[in-house]
Amino acid sequence: MAVNRSAARRITELPEYRGAAAGQGEEWLSDCANGLLTTSKGVGGPREWLRAGNLQHMTYVVQGLSGG
Repeated sequence: MAVNRSAARRITELPEYRGAAAGQGEEWLSDCANGLLTTSKGVGGPREWLRAGNLQHMTYVVQGLSGG
């Protein structure tokens, strides 16, 4: 769980990270990164990470196409 939180934290610290308000994928990453190290709740596995990545990508594309 600490490895996943660390990975999420590294992603959310990148200049390209758009912030938790940018979409559901970003919100999930932020929640994961800032979760307690004493619990695995919210850390997710491959399925959740793939979902968050897909949501981030789709949000980015739609916002780009709409000029937002």
